Formats: sequence, C-alpha cells, structure tokens
Amino acid sequence: LQSQISAVEGLNAEDYSTESWNALQSALNAAKTAKESGTQEEVKQAEFALAVAIARLESTQSATPDDDNTVPTVVDKTALNNLITIANAKKQADYTAASWQVFAAVLTSAKEVSADDTVTAEEVTLTLTTLQTSLDGLKLTQTAPTTTDEGNNISPIFVGVAAVFGVALSACIAAPIAFAIGKKRG
Repeated sequence: LQSQISAVEGLNAEDYSTESWNALQSALNAAKTAKESGTQEEVKQAEFALAVAIARLESTQSATPDDDNTVPTVVDKTALNNLITIANAKKQADYTAASWQVFAAVLTSAKEVSADDTVTAEEVTLTLTTLQTSLDGLKLTQTAPTTTDEGNNISPIFVGVAAVFGVALSACIAAPIAFAIGKKRG
C-alpha cells in the first residue's frame, strides 16, 4: 500500500482529467486513513480501491509536438506487456469473485495504457505497479470441506488420517482375534 501511496503522491494533477484526479485523491485519502488506523481487511480494500482509481486515471497528455516542436519520446512498454501476458493467463474460476473483479478492472485499464501511444513513462510505470499489485491481490478459491450427514464440517486431512487410523486399528484388533482362532484350532 505504501508503494502505491508514494507513486500517487508523485503524480501531477495537471496531467489528468479533473474527474479521474478527484476520484484518485479520494481513494488516496481513504488509503492513508486505512494504513494508519484500519483493520487488515480495510487496508486491503483501500489498496484495491486505490489500484482501481490509478487504473482509471485519464491522461490529458497528447502526442502532439511540444512548444519547442519536439515530438514526445516513445515509451518502453515491454515490462507492462510482459505482465499483461502473465495476467491474461489467469483463470477466473481459480480466484474469488471479489479479488477477480478488481484484477479484471485493472487488467482492462493496463491493456488500454499499453495500446495508448500518448502515455508517459510515469503512467506506464504506475500501471505496471498497479497491475502487479492486483495480481498479488488475487485470492485463490478454496475447496469446500467434506460434510457429514449432520452438516458438521470435517477437514479432508482429518478424513485421511481417520482412514489410516481405522485401517491400523482394524489390523490391531484383527491380529489377536486371528491368533486366538488359530490357537483354538491348533
């Protein structure tokens, strides 16, 4: 969260639309508050909200020549494109709905930044950081625990241990019985 806050504090309001800048500032303030006094869940939510606000920033920069008639330099997007490739390989079914929703929004914005020839190096770096944060924020879905007829949850590990224990116990009980039966016959 601190890296996102620092990245946002390094941005200039003049480079973005008023609406997207105000949304970013609101998310930034919420993130600072959560970082200082929020629960772990509030910090996580603030981190995601800030990531989405960053991804939704609308640049006011254009690819027209500057006042001195120089054309802006081409920005290297290799790292961003590589991370987008990694992100594209993720499968929605593997992750919780809440974490996927944030990730998908950030990924869509990252693709837009990648396709935009007017973005600055600062915007690409910020998008790269935001996409990495959203990837890190993906939460794997968990398999449902085994349930008995009474509805009590039983851990799959417990079921496996119980099965092994049951076989061992059966062998311990069966061995003396077999021995006793064999002794009576003999």
